[in-house]
Amino acid sequence: MPQLSELRTPDDDWTGKTKAEDRRRRQNRLNQRTYRKRKMLQNSHLPLASAMSVLRSGDFASPLSVYGEGILTLRDAEQHVKLYEFTERVYLDYTLYAMWPTYLPALIRLNVLNALAHNATMLGIEAKSLCRDETSSPFNSHGPQAPNGLIPALPYPESLRPTAKQRAVQHHPWLDLFPFPRMRDNMIEGAANGIFDDDMLCYDLVHTGAGSEVEQPALIVWGESWDAQAWEVSIAFLKKWGWLVRGCSEIIDSTNYWREKRGEKKLINVKL
Repeated sequence: MPQLSELRTPDDDWTGKTKAEDRRRRQNRLNQRTYRKRKMLQNSHLPLASAMSVLRSGDFASPLSVYGEGILTLRDAEQHVKLYEFTERVYLDYTLYAMWPTYLPALIRLNVLNALAHNATMLGIEAKSLCRDETSSPFNSHGPQAPNGLIPALPYPESLRPTAKQRAVQHHPWLDLFPFPRMRDNMIEGAANGIFDDDMLCYDLVHTGAGSEVEQPALIVWGESWDAQAWEVSIAFLKKWGWLVRGCSEIIDSTNYWREKRGEKKLINVKL
């Protein structure tokens, strides 16, 4: 029964109660919780069922597997503890069929962090180096390297192949991790011209602390990190960072695909 997923204490369980008044009181309490959760989901604009596909069902074999490779990017021990506590709590509630809409913003950002860290690994970039300001992309570093700027022994998808601009302009390696070549070029050009604050973008995309709401700029990853068709961009992201995806029709197409799956209107004539 759907109501039983809302049980929090033994007193909530109305099954086995012989008095109609006791049953109604407990059932009303559970119905109110279900109603409040539904309203929160409506306000979030993303169904919780879809949120769970953000962290794919196979990832819930254990709390540790939920981390993905994103934890490797964290330098602070306190951040490690917070991430562990959060993922353990999510895992426990998931196994009890008691997921809460308040998890949604953090789940979305955790998944983006994992996706970027995984792409870094695929490109031969150390995930732990991504939070160091002094780190430079290996694709334009001086010294011996493969002609295409990649470690030949590592297989990698075409969507992550470095562009001419990535090889020509020095930049931070985290800009190499998005599976959209035009977006990467826009970010590098913006940074070189002093009009792009990549620290602010990083904060918007992966910060999971207080104030990280679904309405804030967000990217959502529904599948493989390297697959452009698995990424979605939020309306808030387009309003704040739309120029970063100018000329990047793939991300609008993939966004419309996922919006249609949720029964939402497609983005038409997007002005960036």
